[in-house]
Amino acid sequence: MDRKILVNAEKAETKNDSSIDYGWAIIELMGKVRNKDLLKRVYKLLVYLHLHKDDEESITEPLATELMCDYQKELQEHLGTLDIFEQELIEIQKKTFELQRLIHIEKISIRDFIVQE
Repeated sequence: MDRKILVNAEKAETKNDSSIDYGWAIIELMGKVRNKDLLKRVYKLLVYLHLHKDDEESITEPLATELMCDYQKELQEHLGTLDIFEQELIEIQKKTFELQRLIHIEKISIRDFIVQE
């Protein structure tokens, strides 16, 4: 399944033509941003795009490119955090498995002792 992280293109299409309505795309992006500084930049980009909505190349302006790079960095940091949590979970699972194994061995020894008596 192909998921779009930054923009849902179906919602972003305008009714007049098939070009992307960048205003809608940026509003959708703003809902996904947690960093306040980045959110301010998204807002500035939204205003910029609104003022230059007739300019076909407005989305390629440095502000837009910088914003997308910053958002991708934020996603990479989040991914790194998830990787750390995943490794910690794997360690916990290993320790849990080892404890289960030791408990099982102890139960078997107790049963063997009871049977011998």
